[in-house]
Amino acid sequence: MLKDEFVSSFTHELKTPVNSILGFARLIKSSNCTEKEKDEYIEIIISEAERLSRLSESILLLTRLERSTELNRVQRFNVSEQLRRVVVLLQSAWQEKKLEIDFDSEEIFIYGNPDLLEQAWINLVGNAIKFSPAGGKVYIRAQQTQDTVVISFSDQGKGMDDDTVKHAFECFYQGDSEYKSKGNGIGLSLVKKICELHGGSVSITKTDEKGTTFTVKLKITN
Repeated sequence: MLKDEFVSSFTHELKTPVNSILGFARLIKSSNCTEKEKDEYIEIIISEAERLSRLSESILLLTRLERSTELNRVQRFNVSEQLRRVVVLLQSAWQEKKLEIDFDSEEIFIYGNPDLLEQAWINLVGNAIKFSPAGGKVYIRAQQTQDTVVISFSDQGKGMDDDTVKHAFECFYQGDSEYKSKGNGIGLSLVKKICELHGGSVSITKTDEKGTTFTVKLKITN
């Protein structure tokens, strides 16, 4: 039943970008549009193709992780430095919205798969950027408590309702229709699985009209 539900959801998610690409390609082919309209349609096709590519890559990664019972390529690395690199990687996104990134972290070293954890940070920082209003702040905090590292990501968005909080980590779930065109409902599912593979967890620790905070807890040592 779960497999059928997954396939049904995946098929539904594929339909939107595919239909959009087909529709605008046909409009261009009809030759009834101006050059300005043609350029606009081509940009939409490119955007939807990129979204389709991201969706496919996310599904492949999630499928691979769901079959995994243990981590590979585990090594000791500076997770604080990795978080700083992710902020730089997403610089164009937060600068476009004129956001301030408030980053506070001591130097923390953990054991884990750096590639997978980087993907988790990209999703969480990306979400915080997406849901923050223009000119707002994104807060990233990392601290060590005994044998655990606690990393939080906070936005200044409008918060989530109870139903969204309940289903937030389910694959393909999107609680806020305002942002449906900007995501695929897979990012938080990936984050949850990556944290679990590291023996850790991710949770929504605050959400109200002043914003939402996601908190990740990971073990320092293997």
